[in-house]
Amino acid sequence: MRKTGLALLLLWFVFLTQACISEVKPILKVNPDIPARIANQQKMIDRASKGNAPPSERIQEVQNRLDLVKARYSRLQAEGKLNAGEIRKLSRMLDESGNLLLKVRAAKTAAPPQSGKNKKKDVAAPDGAGIGGEPVEQE
Repeated sequence: MRKTGLALLLLWFVFLTQACISEVKPILKVNPDIPARIANQQKMIDRASKGNAPPSERIQEVQNRLDLVKARYSRLQAEGKLNAGEIRKLSRMLDESGNLLLKVRAAKTAAPPQSGKNKKKDVAAPDGAGIGGEPVEQE
């Protein structure tokens, strides 16, 4: 009876240990979606630089950073040296390029500066003075 109870207790302990490991293992898993993040950022760069105009310097800088991440990821994967530390470094590099890309997108969606031709003239007050009493340029 005592051996059976000890065997059941041991079996129960092994079962609980395996159950805990299977629940915790996905949490400890490092970010394996590096290729998906690279592809998403490449799509964003392509959308930001579409059109006939050459890409801006900032977009080109983001593209260069993304190319570095792609090359490093491919090299590490081919050499079999893609460990948790390297994945964290690659994720950090992708975070930085993603933040820069978001800044570029935000700058593009902001109101573009008006050129000299298209600048709106201030509407003159009835007495010919603008805001603060300064004279207003009139045509």
